[in-house]
Amino acid sequence: MGNIHRPTGVPLRARITFLVIDRGTLHASQHSLQLERKTGSIEIPCAQSTVLLLEPGVTVTHAAVKMCSDQGTLLIWVGEACVRVYSAGEPGGAAGERILA
Repeated sequence: MGNIHRPTGVPLRARITFLVIDRGTLHASQHSLQLERKTGSIEIPCAQSTVLLLEPGVTVTHAAVKMCSDQGTLLIWVGEACVRVYSAGEPGGAAGERILA
């Protein structure tokens, strides 16, 4: 498993544990994520977040997913009030040895 991408940024113990995000469009800006809403935009420090819990009503761009992957931030799509988990990534990425036969 030496080929798994390991981000070299903020250590996990120094990161925000989790952020719950509802309603808006999440996209990547130059150095952080931006959550665009009708009321304005919010800057989210991707490299300083461990997990982003995405509730219904959140649209995520490919660039935002890539930024989270590069920074080692896990994305989890959850139901309203975080009572269900619909989808989640794999922390650190998945090794390809199971795919290659």
